[in-house]
Amino acid sequence: MLLNSKNIGFTRKIKGDEIESWIESYKEVSDIDFKEWIEQEQAWINEFDIPAKNLFLFDQKGKYPGKLCFINEDKNSILFAAPAIKSCKEVKFIASSLFQFAIEETKNRDVEQLQCFIDDCNNYHDLLIEALLELGFKEKIHKFLYSKTLDKHLEIKHIEHLKIVNGNKIGKEEIIKLFLKINNSSSDSIDKDISMDGQENYGYIKDHIPQDCQLLVYKNRLIGMSVVMYKSKQPKDNFGKMEMTGILNEFRGRGFGDILFKESLNALYRKGARKYIGSTEISNKSMIRIFEGNGCEKIANRIEFVYKIKN
Repeated sequence: MLLNSKNIGFTRKIKGDEIESWIESYKEVSDIDFKEWIEQEQAWINEFDIPAKNLFLFDQKGKYPGKLCFINEDKNSILFAAPAIKSCKEVKFIASSLFQFAIEETKNRDVEQLQCFIDDCNNYHDLLIEALLELGFKEKIHKFLYSKTLDKHLEIKHIEHLKIVNGNKIGKEEIIKLFLKINNSSSDSIDKDISMDGQENYGYIKDHIPQDCQLLVYKNRLIGMSVVMYKSKQPKDNFGKMEMTGILNEFRGRGFGDILFKESLNALYRKGARKYIGSTEISNKSMIRIFEGNGCEKIANRIEFVYKIKN
C-alpha cells in the first residue's frame, strides 16, 4: 500500500458494497456523459464477471478517484487493463499506487507474472507508461486493435474437402492437441517453448467448454481453430472477441485463415454479438490483411507490459 506525507490517498482492495459508491463518485466529473460512462463501466465489470477481490480503489479521504481491476488470472499470469482515473493533478501518483498494489497482490497470490495493456486513445497514455516503467514493468508486445460491426451473416468461400465444425463435435482433448500443434509443441501441457500469449490462450481453452471453438477440418484432418467469447450482459455495445485464431503451419497461405475468421464472426453474430473487437501484433502482416480485408477498422495502438514476479 502506498502512502505519502501529504496524505493524498492510498490504494486498497474494494469492499463488495463499494462498487456503486465508486460509480456514483463520477457524477462529480462534468466533462463526460455520465449515463454513457455508467453503462460502459457496468458492462466492463459484467463482461468479465469481475469479483470484488479483483477490484482495487485509490481511496482519498472517502472519495475514489482511481480504480484498477484484474480481468483474468491463472497460475502463470494476472492481466489488468489500464486503470480508470479521474481528471486530477495526481494522476501519475494514483497510477503508481494502483500498480504497486497490484504487484504486491500478485506476489501474495503466488502467480508468476503481472501483465497490463494500454491503448493510445487513453487520456493518460504517457503518464501511465511512465509509471509502469518506473516500477519495473517491461514492454512486451505492440499490437493494433481492430473493430467491426456485425450486422449480417458473412458468406464463406467454398473449398472442396474443407468443413467448419463446432468444438462440441470434436471434444476438448482433440482441441487441446490441435492448439499445442498450432503453437509448435507436441507436449500434453504448456512448456517453455510456447509463447506467453499461447500460455494465456491455453489457460482460457482449458477452462471453457468445446462449443466456444470453431474448427477447420480439411480432408478429415483438423487444421485450424478459433475460440470465440461473447457474454450477453453488455447493455450497449454487445461486443464479442476471439481469444485466439490459428492454422497449422503447413496449411497457411491458402486462404484458410480468412475462412476461419469469417466463420468466427458468424459464430459471434449467432450468439448475439453486434460488434467485434480484436487485436494482433504489429508484425503479424497476414492477420492484419485478414482484418482489413474483412472491413475491420483500426481503432487503437496497444502496448502490453509484463512484470516478472521474483521468487
